[in-house]
Amino acid sequence: MVNRSGFLFQLAIEHAIKSKLKSDGISIAASEHPWTDTRTGETGFIDLIVEAGFARFVIECKRPKGGKWFFLAAEDSDDQNPHGRITWATKLKDDREIVAVDDLLLFPKSFESSICIIRAEGEDERTLLERYAGKLLASVNAVAQEEVHYPRNEFYPGYIYIPVIVTTASINVAKIDPEKISLADGTITDLNFQSVPHLKFRKSLVTEHSELSAPSDLYSSNKNKERTVVVVNSESLLELLQGTNVRANSGELPWIAINRKS
Repeated sequence: MVNRSGFLFQLAIEHAIKSKLKSDGISIAASEHPWTDTRTGETGFIDLIVEAGFARFVIECKRPKGGKWFFLAAEDSDDQNPHGRITWATKLKDDREIVAVDDLLLFPKSFESSICIIRAEGEDERTLLERYAGKLLASVNAVAQEEVHYPRNEFYPGYIYIPVIVTTASINVAKIDPEKISLADGTITDLNFQSVPHLKFRKSLVTEHSELSAPSDLYSSNKNKERTVVVVNSESLLELLQGTNVRANSGELPWIAINRKS
């Protein structure tokens, strides 16, 4: 019975972070952290929140038995994609609070995919990564809304919230050319999957627009609702946490200019 529980996996991840990453300035900020989405009333518990400077890794642990997760990536993609659409928060000097989303450079580089096919014992077609990611993103927004209420931190005037799904499942990715998909039966042959330690799952995963945004049509609305969730195999998690850093496309993290103007 005990071994069937996902809590063992979560405890193992927490112990590994505490025991092996302390010297890197990476620590557990909270475990089993309760959250509430004030917009929908949805509630839950965040498995782990890990902090490293201004970065917050909001982690959901998944242990599918015998699991294999298959991702499809664009034909012209490679494992050097640095982009991510990530939530950030800041408290201005006048105590105004902002929780927003921006396109940032999220390292280490990896494949990016918007399509995942999950196969594991006890799972079916209803067990989709979108469902995991959607709830995780709701918790990310909730914890950002909570933390931004706290007194302004002069060392870290802003925070980045990186949603992470850590899994015992193998992560496999294949490039796909839509031209090779049969219109007759919707199938494709000769897909070559490769195993990777982690990747970025990105698509429209939320239903509301982010703060500071003003979409003008369906295309921009859809792009605005995109979010990036990092999916990592458990054996590569510590290396990912050690190697992750976030930069701005413009060279300036999003809260810096806003705080400077306030």
